[in-house]
Amino acid sequence: EHLVDRQLDRLLTPGALGRSNPDPTPTHSSAGYTFAGPADIGMTGAKYLAEQWGFDAGYADNSERHFRDLYHYRPDDERIRRYFDQLYWLNTHLSLPRHGKPVADNIRREIVSPSDMFSRLEQHTNRTAMPGELATEIPFGDLWNLSLASRYTWPALETEPFVRVLDHAFFFINTPSAYSIAYGGARSPAWRTFIAGITDETSADIAGYDDAVRDIRQRMTTKSGGLSAVYVRGVGPTLLAINQDVPYANAVWGKLHEPVIDHWQGDIEPEVISEGFADPRVAFNEQRRIYHRTATMTHAPLSIDRTIQWLDDRIEVALDVLAHDELDLQFLNESLPFFTGQAGERKVRFLDEEGAEIGAMDGMAAGRTVEGLRGIQWLNDNDAGVTIWFDRTIDMATVTELASRAGRLHVGVRSLQVPLPAQWQPGDHFRLRYVIIPHEKPLAPTDSLRLATVMF
Repeated sequence: EHLVDRQLDRLLTPGALGRSNPDPTPTHSSAGYTFAGPADIGMTGAKYLAEQWGFDAGYADNSERHFRDLYHYRPDDERIRRYFDQLYWLNTHLSLPRHGKPVADNIRREIVSPSDMFSRLEQHTNRTAMPGELATEIPFGDLWNLSLASRYTWPALETEPFVRVLDHAFFFINTPSAYSIAYGGARSPAWRTFIAGITDETSADIAGYDDAVRDIRQRMTTKSGGLSAVYVRGVGPTLLAINQDVPYANAVWGKLHEPVIDHWQGDIEPEVISEGFADPRVAFNEQRRIYHRTATMTHAPLSIDRTIQWLDDRIEVALDVLAHDELDLQFLNESLPFFTGQAGERKVRFLDEEGAEIGAMDGMAAGRTVEGLRGIQWLNDNDAGVTIWFDRTIDMATVTELASRAGRLHVGVRSLQVPLPAQWQPGDHFRLRYVIIPHEKPLAPTDSLRLATVMF
């Protein structure tokens, strides 16, 4: 009994195990933490276990199984009940019914979720190991047992506007037109993926990078720079960020001409840089629904300033990039990842500056290049979804597909790559603005373009 109590206290008390990363980060101050910073071992303020390196459906499932066994041993222990209560609040807010309507038959197949820290390719779903007895006792619990008549609605399907913030890390914004998720928490430090130990007579150091974890192609998982998800009721997920490779987060990323490190192995590309590799400062104004994120890239003298504002009928994004020194890259992109589902589940239309269609593709089609792009529509078979307009015509944009290490295509995500300047001088500044217009019904491109000009 003493050992069970000790295990529950150790794992379920936020901060009880201290921190593994001794370094303060920009996230500490923006989230209001002291020097010690947020817990990164054991229970976090966001109510998941930090050994997961961020919330992940697969690892949460493993943790749940452990606490489910403890619940059966200690059914009246409030610590265990509170764990499931808190976890399912987060889990349900991160879960997006795939078809834009309540889940009907299969939780795993009908739920998708953004991944903001750690995820595996096949884990683009959610699972549940909640004790069945708790399904009717904790908020949102009965949504996860399809044999029950639920008292709750999936947050993504709620119709009343709201803003809900968890631990200054997860931001959930519901407007009359869309449900959105953004992330503003800390990320895993780069040194966790070191591959080499360097010693001399008086000191030791670690160096190099290996690929982060299974099915992630770079040295670090890629935190979403901006939007994690935009969900349209009656349609389902539209924008949807994952982190297996840098193009699949809503972030600025690119490639240098030389490796950033001397030692590496695995599948990583040592020239890759990403806004998502850096710890950010994040401010969020709940009343005005404004998310402001700043970060300085690691291995590149670029500051990224990103502002997102949720209005009732649209989402406005302003991206500013500032150079602090001379820089020459192979390329630099702003990435917009989209949910595709299976063949025929989504379609894409490319639009010119007048709103005329200049190309189209099935959402699951292989990558392609589009010239003269001013707007893009990501739609279901009823022509509902999102329309995005940029503040300028993009000379050449590309749509990329995600493949795992084994080379198989990911069935869930494609990504639009918008090129940014590749050569920079100290003091150079570049601004890109775009507006995301969700629509539950067909919306003529010319009508949405008139709405977008309000921003531009």
